[in-house]
Amino acid sequence: MNVPALVEIMRGAVAATRDPAQIVALLRLPALELARSDGFIKPSFFEADEEAGFGLHYLHEEADHSLSVCVASLLPGRALDAHDHCTWAVAVGLAGTETNVFWRRTDDGSRPGYAELKEIERAAYGPGSFIGFKPADIRSVINATPETTLTLNLYGIGLRYTGAHRFDPVARTIGSLAPPDAKAGR
Repeated sequence: MNVPALVEIMRGAVAATRDPAQIVALLRLPALELARSDGFIKPSFFEADEEAGFGLHYLHEEADHSLSVCVASLLPGRALDAHDHCTWAVAVGLAGTETNVFWRRTDDGSRPGYAELKEIERAAYGPGSFIGFKPADIRSVINATPETTLTLNLYGIGLRYTGAHRFDPVARTIGSLAPPDAKAGR
């Protein structure tokens, strides 16, 4: 499996159905196959913005910003705030072990800038682990290990264009998610 072959499978999945759960199910095996491919992980994937603690290495994004494929790196001791994706998404563990915290929104969404979240699950994910997301699913990610973690990520819309949200469960706020600029990666 390679990135162009995976992209063709992604195109077929979104042509076959609009149901995010079905799309994610159709992409599970191909995403895992790419993640396990010899030579897929490159040293450059471990690079990340020191200030943000995070890096995105784009491998493909359609001209209309749909069907994005990237590798995300998270530096040791760093975390990603609670966020949604506002599109279907897939994450496959490549290197290291991250803790994913899954949240459920408990308010009705009627107050601008306000959101109440309740933690519903916490689980460790490592190489070969698969997580599928529907557009409104919320998670945060923690790298409590001494090594940089990597995940292969597939999105129905490029993360910079989804209108995704960042949540602060303590302050009970919601705002715009602005991912860090991408690192080059092919």
